[in-house]
Amino acid sequence: MLGENAGGPYVGVLYVQDTMTISQSGSGLLSGNEGGYHHQYLLDAIEEMMQDPWNQGLLLYIDSPGGEGIAADELSRKVEEYKAATGRPVFAYGYTYAASGGYWLACTADTIYLNRYCLTGSIGVTMGSLLDISGLLEKYGVAVYDLASGDQKNGGNGLTPMDPETIAIYQGILDEYYRDFLDWVLAHRPHLTEEQLLTLADGRVYTARQAVENGLADQVGDYGAALRDLQAACGGIPSVREYYPDPVQVTFLDLLTLSQGERELSALLELARPQGILAYYQLGQ
Repeated sequence: MLGENAGGPYVGVLYVQDTMTISQSGSGLLSGNEGGYHHQYLLDAIEEMMQDPWNQGLLLYIDSPGGEGIAADELSRKVEEYKAATGRPVFAYGYTYAASGGYWLACTADTIYLNRYCLTGSIGVTMGSLLDISGLLEKYGVAVYDLASGDQKNGGNGLTPMDPETIAIYQGILDEYYRDFLDWVLAHRPHLTEEQLLTLADGRVYTARQAVENGLADQVGDYGAALRDLQAACGGIPSVREYYPDPVQVTFLDLLTLSQGERELSALLELARPQGILAYYQLGQ
């Protein structure tokens, strides 16, 4: 739920957790997450704090490997709007992950704190793996007739050989969005030169201490330290208001009433990675 008006000055803590997506919610029936990721909720929460004169600052609690590039960009720009409209301080705290799109968001903050075991960085974008199984189909005598209005309409469908032009088209899209990611980091971490950032931004993840040493973050510390420093920056305000989506309440009866197919589908959706242009880090990839 959105925060309730406490009737006095407060700092807001916005929980950004799990895979970032513009769909209604990043948490499913079987996820067990405390609300998961809910894009519109987060945008609305920032808007509420922006319009509330009692709000004095914002802490982004990030525990996310990133996700859809559009989600990371929209949420980061909303935080930027909050900063521009209010002039209030924004801190970020990374818990287990503040990677890829999660780092994109963290960069919007004035100061970035990371748990000592947080993984961050993974600066880059991906479309995942585009498979070409045309050779396999030919081996088994399967013919594919690729009917489309243009040579590239079905490019990358995996059923016909992928030519260099198709690969170049997709790479051009990724290069453009990667440039956007780099520009965002450079604008918000001005002590980094482009040459330094390009050395760091090859998609790898960093430990908290490595990130601080390389200028990607400011301090290794726990949530309490980040919150206390934000409160101090706001004049010592003790009141805290937390913003996170309502947890999904699942009863045993809910699970029993799901058909086997629905349970299997829900489980598969939980395991599936997001699709499209991704600012996303997945362990093992």
